[in-house]
Amino acid sequence: MTIPCKIQKYITIHHDSLAKYKESLRADKNEPVFLFDIDDTLYKMSSELHKAEFNSWKNVFNKLNSPRITEKGFWEVLKSSPMTGAGILQMFNKTAKEAEDMRGHFEYKNFINKDFILREALSNIKYKKYCFTNNTKLRSQSILQCLGIEDCFDGIICIDDTEMGTKGKPFNYAYEFIIELLNLKDNQNVYFFDDSDCNIEKAKEYYWNCYKIERNTNLVDILKKINRDLKVAGEH
Repeated sequence: MTIPCKIQKYITIHHDSLAKYKESLRADKNEPVFLFDIDDTLYKMSSELHKAEFNSWKNVFNKLNSPRITEKGFWEVLKSSPMTGAGILQMFNKTAKEAEDMRGHFEYKNFINKDFILREALSNIKYKKYCFTNNTKLRSQSILQCLGIEDCFDGIICIDDTEMGTKGKPFNYAYEFIIELLNLKDNQNVYFFDDSDCNIEKAKEYYWNCYKIERNTNLVDILKKINRDLKVAGEH
């Protein structure tokens, strides 16, 4: 199936993005909007990828040799916080971009393959679709391109990698940023997919339709069912 190529928008969770993108991304108040986390939602992170990323950040830690945090502390932070705004600030006192530059190029394609089945399922959903991730633009783009689904989305909403300690999920600011950016008037029209309990629970506070993605969850089957249900509802 051929999908029309969309003009890709990477929107950082930052107040300046509201003025820049709000009008062009305004959602139809009567239509559903789909929001997807990336890691362990659109794909399952393998133990090999997890280990390789750990080691790449360990190299950054060794280069800095910072007295701010012990090696034990390094592992504790890395296990509990994604390598985005808050985690990088806590560990290195640097922006995500500064830390990524130190880490250098990482070959995600060695660990992630194209997913043609997911691509087709996403393309069959004719409503607005966005990624809503705590990843940086660089990491989001690399993974989505490996999966072959980058152009399936109307935008990728991600961490501002030039800010110190950008607040992503599950902070209220991130969810309210989404609501304002997309001009969401009916939260019951939002379909949210994430693997994190904290992120799901926060989304429920905004009355979004939430889907917790477990290791054995088949996202494609869920999308097919939602799509069928929406089509049936639209016929009545």
